[in-house]
Amino acid sequence: MQALIWWLVPIGTLIVGLIYLVWFAKPNKTSRPDKAIAQRHAFENAVQKITTEPTDSAGEPKK
Repeated sequence: MQALIWWLVPIGTLIVGLIYLVWFAKPNKTSRPDKAIAQRHAFENAVQKITTEPTDSAGEPKK
């Protein structure tokens, strides 16, 4: 019986912890959506710039 408790307590804690993480894993909502949209556009533009410029094998821009 004691061996069963030694297995059930950590497994139960793991399950409860995972349920807690999934339940409370919500995206952060900002109070300034206009700023968040501007930051997203800046990020998308940076990604677009990086992926459209030719690079060498190390990822550096070709000269």
